[in-house]
Amino acid sequence: MLSGWMAFEFESDLEFVQKVTKMDWTFDLGDENPFDEISQNGKNFISELLLKHPDQRMSASDALAHPWITVIIIFKNTVLKNSGQK
Repeated sequence: MLSGWMAFEFESDLEFVQKVTKMDWTFDLGDENPFDEISQNGKNFISELLLKHPDQRMSASDALAHPWITVIIIFKNTVLKNSGQK
């Protein structure tokens, strides 16, 4: 999602399903980790969405108010304003 790589390492479809079901995922994929380039806010955003129990996950409104999303919106609006676009 953030890096082009999945946070679930797996070698078979069955292992993938088992890891997804157990929510067995990580941002630590060892050497040359694609997630090293991702900000802590980005990792936190995904972590808050990948909680196993739905009642513990961020709501849609919380997700839209998350700092990682609001920074992107502010940046986009600033770029558009400075370029004269609406």
